[in-house]
Amino acid sequence: MLLYSQKTFQPRLKHSNYSLENSQGNIFHIYNRGVMKMPIFKNDFDKDMFLTSLFVSMYDGARPCNVKIPQIAPNIFHKGFMDTYLQKNFEGKEKIVSILDFNILNNHFHLVCYCRTKGGISLYLKKIQLSLTHRYNIANRLNGHVLQGPFQAKLVDNESYYFILTEYVRNNHIQYPELYPEKVASDYPYSSLYDAVKGKRWDALG
Repeated sequence: MLLYSQKTFQPRLKHSNYSLENSQGNIFHIYNRGVMKMPIFKNDFDKDMFLTSLFVSMYDGARPCNVKIPQIAPNIFHKGFMDTYLQKNFEGKEKIVSILDFNILNNHFHLVCYCRTKGGISLYLKKIQLSLTHRYNIANRLNGHVLQGPFQAKLVDNESYYFILTEYVRNNHIQYPELYPEKVASDYPYSSLYDAVKGKRWDALG
């Protein structure tokens, strides 16, 4: 159920000088988009690889550029595969963040993350964005910036904003109906709306 009009609502949070270096124990809305709003995910496989990178990068010491993301990504939606892979390869490793919600669109992405370690948000975004840029440039035979900037991170400092933000992120794709041709927003697999409506697909989410 939507709590707002997607066309008119934009979540706002008072600007804060809160340092990301002291981000441990807090929730953040994180987002970024392609340079000049260009598509950074040109097909579902690109999104599969990014989603795989999101999970792998949660762990301290994990480097998605060194992981065989293209080989793992085709199994991202196979029940139990990703949780088993993470448990096998990162058992005992500390999580630097937890992913609470996500939405991956053609030219941008939204994440809601809980930071578990000092500086965890910055480290996490560094890993996933370097991996994204590396794979995009190789696939398109390019060299240079892919994203419009480092990233945007907004501190979620109250419960009411958190619930509004959750609805916003989960439903962000409804303004792009071409992403879900069946016209059922909860069928879009690259949003955590799917998990909220149909059941969580990965234990690692949340």
